[in-house]
Amino acid sequence: MRKLFIIFFSVALFLPLYAQERDTSVDGTSNEERQPEQNDGFSFSRQYFEFGFNIGLGVDNNLIRSGDIFKKNVVIDLDEYANRVGGGGIKINTEVKGEIFYLDIKDIKIEKGIWNFGIFANVETAFINLNIPKSLVTLITEGNRDKHYFNGTITASGAAFAGVGLRSSAQYGKLKIGFSPSVFAPLLFIPKSGIRYTVESEDSIYTKVDGKISVYSPFTENGDLKFGSDFTIKGEYALFPFLNVGASLSNIPLTGAKLKNRMLLEMDPIEIIGDDLLVGKGFEIPDTDDLFSKNYDSPKSVTVRRPLRFDTYAEYRPFGRLLLVKPNMGFSVDLNENEGYFNTGLEAQINLIDLLIFYLGSGIEDSIWKQRVGLALNLRAFELDLEACFRSTNFTGSFQGEGFGIYLGCRFGW
Repeated sequence: MRKLFIIFFSVALFLPLYAQERDTSVDGTSNEERQPEQNDGFSFSRQYFEFGFNIGLGVDNNLIRSGDIFKKNVVIDLDEYANRVGGGGIKINTEVKGEIFYLDIKDIKIEKGIWNFGIFANVETAFINLNIPKSLVTLITEGNRDKHYFNGTITASGAAFAGVGLRSSAQYGKLKIGFSPSVFAPLLFIPKSGIRYTVESEDSIYTKVDGKISVYSPFTENGDLKFGSDFTIKGEYALFPFLNVGASLSNIPLTGAKLKNRMLLEMDPIEIIGDDLLVGKGFEIPDTDDLFSKNYDSPKSVTVRRPLRFDTYAEYRPFGRLLLVKPNMGFSVDLNENEGYFNTGLEAQINLIDLLIFYLGSGIEDSIWKQRVGLALNLRAFELDLEACFRSTNFTGSFQGEGFGIYLGCRFGW
C-alpha cells in the first residue's frame, strides 16, 4: 500500500512538469501565451478546466470559551460572564456556506483577450443568530437588588439560500473583469423576532413571557419554493508588476423571492403574579413540547434578497509569486433587516509555484472577527484546501476560543 501511494504521488507530482514542457493548446498557442500574467516560471495551476466543491462550517458565542470547559476544575463565575457579554448581551452565531459544485473552463483565447467561463451551485451563507439581552444577563447574575424592572426580547434570525448561476471573466492586458448572474431560492428565512419578557419587582413580583417566531421554508407543511435573481461584477487592474487593485460588488438584486406561506411558532403568554403566590394560587408552565404552538398562515408576502456586499482590495507581491500581501476593505448590507456591516481584513500568503500555498488572515466580516490559517496542496490534477479559524463577535474573543470554524475544498482538473 505504501509503495502504491509513493508511485501515485510521484506520477501526480512530475506529470505536470512533463506536460508543461510539451503541451500546447488546441489553438496552437503555448502555455506562456495562454497566461501572459504568469511570467515568473513554472506553475502547478490548472490552465484548461477545473471542477470541485467548497464547504465551510462555523459557530461562535461571546459567553463561554474553550478554556472554561477543557480544564480539570470547572468554575462558574457569573460576574465574569456578565462582563464578557458587554452591553449587547449574549450573541450566538452559526454559519454554513460553500459551493456544492462548480465547473470552470479556463483560458479561452478570444481575439486579444483570455476568457474563463463557469457554472456553479452553492449554499450562500446559511446562518442562524441568537441574541439574549444584557438586561436578562444582569437579572440572572446580579438579581433585582439595584434594579426592579427588566424587559427585553430574546431574538432569533436566520437565512439560507441555494443558488445556481453562470460566471465569466475576461482579461485584456492589465485589466480583468468578471460578471456572474445567478438565480437563488430561500431554503430558510426567519425575520428577526423572538420571546418578550417583563419582570417587575418594585412593590410585588410580576413576570410575563410571550412571543412569536415566523419561519418561511419550503420544507414546512405549507412551504413553497420561490426564486429571486441577482448578479455580481468584479474588476481588477495591474497598476504595477508587483501591485494589483480590485473591487467587487456581489449580489446586486434584480428580483426578490416573494415568500407568503409561513409557519408561526407562537408562545401563549405566561404570567406569574406575586400576590397570587402569597394566597396559594399557583401557576402552570407548559411542557417543553407544548411551549410553542404551530400555526400555518399566509400573511402579506415578504420579499427576501441575499446580502449585498462591496469589497475593495490590493494584491502586493514584493517577491513575485512567492509572497502575496492582500488588504481588503468594504461593507455588506442585510437588505432584509436593513442592517449594515463594515468589513476589513489582511491576508499574507506564501506560494511555492502553486504546489503548496500557506496563508494567514485576520479580519472582520458581517460583525464576526476571524483569525484564519490555511493550507492548499495542489498537484494540478487534484487540489486539497484546508482552513481553520478562531472566530468571535469581538477581536479579543477571537483569540480566546469563543468560536471555531473549519473549511474544506477539493478541486480537480488540468
